Formats: sequence, C-alpha cells, structure tokens
Amino acid sequence: MRLFLSDICLRPSCYDCKFKDLNRPSDITLGDCWGIENYMPDMDDDKGTSVVLVHSKQGQELFNNIKDRIKYCKAEVDKALPPTADSRKSVTKHPKRDKFFEMLQDGNDIEELIKLLEPGVCTKVKRKIKRIIKKLIILPN
Repeated sequence: MRLFLSDICLRPSCYDCKFKDLNRPSDITLGDCWGIENYMPDMDDDKGTSVVLVHSKQGQELFNNIKDRIKYCKAEVDKALPPTADSRKSVTKHPKRDKFFEMLQDGNDIEELIKLLEPGVCTKVKRKIKRIIKKLIILPN
C-alpha cells in the first residue's frame, strides 16, 4: 500500500490523466470526500463519506432515483474537492519510478522496493536544518 500511495508504481497514464478534471464525460463521478470533518462535521460518521458529482441529465436522473435512500447534502465543489485534490489533477511522477520498475523486473523482493521510499541523505539533512531553524525562530505574540 505504501508503494501505491507514494505514486511510485502507478501506470504512465496516471501522470497525465485525461479524466482528472471536474468536466468529465461520465454521467456521475463517485469518490472519497477527504476532510469532510472540517467542512461538514455532521456528515462525518468515521465510516467514510463519498462525494457524488453529477455531470449530465442522465446522471441527475440516476441520482434522483436513489436520493430518498441515502443521506446527502449539497456542497460547494471547491470545499468538497479542493483544487489541490488528487481527483482534480494528475499526480506527479515519482522520481524513483523507473528504478522501481527496473528492480521489480530484476525480481527484487518487496522489502528492497520499499527502501526506494526512504529519503536520501540530502532530504534528511534539509529536514533536520528546517527543524533547527523553526526552533530558533521566535515568533512575536
């Protein structure tokens, strides 16, 4: 799961997805509504809340057929799916993706593949410096 969530093992089309936009050719789009607890806390049941985007007349008819059997409420698209949401933009290609597939092709085991996700020395040093600077900066009250 870590490999997938890091975007290292995705298909090439995921980095230039033609469907990562609000204007889609589908009738309905279903997805996870991340951050619902911040936007509509009454819809957060800790079981997961979905977002439904209706794109067409047929989609609206389908939604109308089920809306009496579900709990729903209208939401502002930019709050339910912020412009930074993965569903609205293609993911960035992981810098070690090519290496991942070379190692996979060579038969490396999962533990070796996961090591690709570990930050390099430069990244570790940058993080350490940032932490030190944050501790040194005194913010006025």
